[in-house]
Amino acid sequence: MESAIIQHLFHARWRWFFISLVILVAASAGLKHLTFDSSTAFFFGEDHPDMQRWRAFTDIYGDADRALLMIQHKDGQSLLSDKKYLALIESATAELELAPHVVRVESLSNYQHSWAEDDDLYVEALIEDAADKSADDVQAIESLALNDPATRYRLVSPAGDATVVVMTANFDETLGHVEQQKQVVTTYVQQIRDQIRAQYPELNVYTNGNVVGNATTMVLAVEDIKLFIPLMYLVIYTLLAILLRSLLSMLTIAFTASFCAVSALGIASWLGITLSPLSISAVSIVVITTVAHCVHIVLAYLEFYRGGMEKMAAMAESYRINLQPVFFTSVTTALGFLSMNISEMQPSRDLGNIVAIGVVISFMFSLTLLPTFLWMMPVRSKANAESILNRISNWSSEKVIRHSHGMLWVSLLVSAGLAWAASTNIITERMTENIKPPHPYRTSTDAFDNALGGVYTLQYSIQAIGAGGISEPDYLNALDTFTQWLRKQPEITSVHSYVDVIKRLNRNMHANDSAWYQVPEDRQLASQYLLLYNFSLPAGQDLTNQINADESATRLVVSLPSMPANNMVDLQDRIYAWQQRHLPEYMRDYGTSDASMWSHLALNVLGNSLLSAFTALFFISLVLMGILRSFKYGVISLAPNMLPGIAGFGFWALYNGEINLALMNVLCITIGIVVDDTVHFLSKYIRARKEQGLNAEDAVRYAFRHVGPAILVTTLVLTLGFGSLTLSPFLANANMGMMIAIIIFAALIYDYFLLPALLLVLDRNGPAPSKP
Repeated sequence: MESAIIQHLFHARWRWFFISLVILVAASAGLKHLTFDSSTAFFFGEDHPDMQRWRAFTDIYGDADRALLMIQHKDGQSLLSDKKYLALIESATAELELAPHVVRVESLSNYQHSWAEDDDLYVEALIEDAADKSADDVQAIESLALNDPATRYRLVSPAGDATVVVMTANFDETLGHVEQQKQVVTTYVQQIRDQIRAQYPELNVYTNGNVVGNATTMVLAVEDIKLFIPLMYLVIYTLLAILLRSLLSMLTIAFTASFCAVSALGIASWLGITLSPLSISAVSIVVITTVAHCVHIVLAYLEFYRGGMEKMAAMAESYRINLQPVFFTSVTTALGFLSMNISEMQPSRDLGNIVAIGVVISFMFSLTLLPTFLWMMPVRSKANAESILNRISNWSSEKVIRHSHGMLWVSLLVSAGLAWAASTNIITERMTENIKPPHPYRTSTDAFDNALGGVYTLQYSIQAIGAGGISEPDYLNALDTFTQWLRKQPEITSVHSYVDVIKRLNRNMHANDSAWYQVPEDRQLASQYLLLYNFSLPAGQDLTNQINADESATRLVVSLPSMPANNMVDLQDRIYAWQQRHLPEYMRDYGTSDASMWSHLALNVLGNSLLSAFTALFFISLVLMGILRSFKYGVISLAPNMLPGIAGFGFWALYNGEINLALMNVLCITIGIVVDDTVHFLSKYIRARKEQGLNAEDAVRYAFRHVGPAILVTTLVLTLGFGSLTLSPFLANANMGMMIAIIIFAALIYDYFLLPALLLVLDRNGPAPSKP
């Protein structure tokens, strides 16, 4: 069967070559329709419960896209004790109010301080005409800012050495290019930052917030695509040329892999698939799979040709021994990735579908484009060109034959230890730590954590009964109790609550007597205070971001330092449990925020994704039982297929111990190469047992001789190639590159030592297996 297929492909190679080129051109035409979406909404989907909760919240209180500018004195001096710095805060606020897309700016400068004289309520900006303030005025401003719960930690640090300007932005999604709009805001804020740094060298100035974070992440992702991803491919193809000792052989593999990746993306585009930061890794997966296929075919071809065969005969023999394992690997890899369609995340489903398309194209082009490239490629007959690789393979085969039982037990014991270590990993997601220090954004995040208690939030909409219900004393007292309890929680740095406003107004209207800093006893009185206060507020500083339209609910914002996803979810659960015990049902709200959404996603999806990947590897081994027509060999394949991933996460536990969304795809990315190595080794072993009647020891030697060098080449090339990603400042790519390199190298160890040891122990005295 396979001989007939090979004969047909070679006889009609030019026909299939041009058919493949037509497919490539047609697929490539779809690239012009390629779209990219990195938005949270696309990642979650509009039907996701967390996204619906977030949308409902922002529909009431407005957008929560924020950009932050923090000014901090390098020597720890209070900025509020010097009117020079008060004037700086005032001028920076005025300039930032002019920022594009910014609809609201909050700072100490425009914080609406209130007091009363007789029956008149006065409201004015805390810092106004700072340059003209007296020493007493400056001292009063400092005292008010540092003691008001609405400003302490939220707008100023407890020591007064750091203050922040908060910008709320509104981006028009109907215009598209939201990421570009965020970049415009970020650029504007960074220009103000640089101006202040130049004028005040004694100050540190930082930018942060989700607007700046998203823009920075996109810039780094683009830089990775432009610099580190090409560097990875440069390392891969340079090593291929060195190890194959043939520049032209490397070029045939590079062209074939590139054509497969381009075709996969083009077809995906024609099918309406939108790329995302998650699904873009499909390109690397398709390239890896294609390189692995091609290396086995090309190395075998070079070995036979340099051994004295004619070019066509060498090519035919290479395809004869590699056609089945390449087909098996393609089928199992495609099935594994198609199983990702059960994921609740659209980007994960897109990733699985793009890779499945790419794997099919890879198998086809390996049979059509690659042999024609090889046929056209001049090759010098150079004996022993792979002598070093062969010597390593031969040495390994003799060692494992001589010490098969010892290697088996050592491999299993080490694997058990690494499996235990892998179980200690914590599933988490730290949104603000996706960039390596000392990058300015990461430095800024650490500075915010230290000075102001972080940039994470939990947002609550606390419902009252009916329109105007937020003025009901029972509601306000319950809200006050909730607010005070939150402020006692060790993780929480500040709480911004409407009850602080109404308590302050009640104190103001009682001659500023601190004894009256409490909830008004009468609903009508609280309502009148609110009405009077609203009339006194200037444009752009009203309470619409704290109170809904009919005054039936108020917003409560909890500020938090950066924390792992599991801690965020635990805190959110603890807060809701307290609500269930102490608040009436209508006031309870589980809360929402972008940090909360990503934390829940990490815990809910990441664990399931890792389990799904291991399950896919398990079912791939079951499929191999049918393909190899042997239950025994299918069971044996479980170990080298599944243990590299377990070992990778075990080593990761010893190195880091935290698994985040950046590592979600590493098992998927490495499935192709892990299964490829196992299938090729088993295929060669079974062929030696069946066709040549060799015993287990000689069959292992045969497998090492014919597949060992290819496994070495693919492992070295891909390990160093993906290892180069660790240089990236983008922590997601750096960690992903390191983990992939670890798993691929672990696959080499298991295929070189555990798999042959298992075959020698379990198949030593068995009959020759049936040919698959």
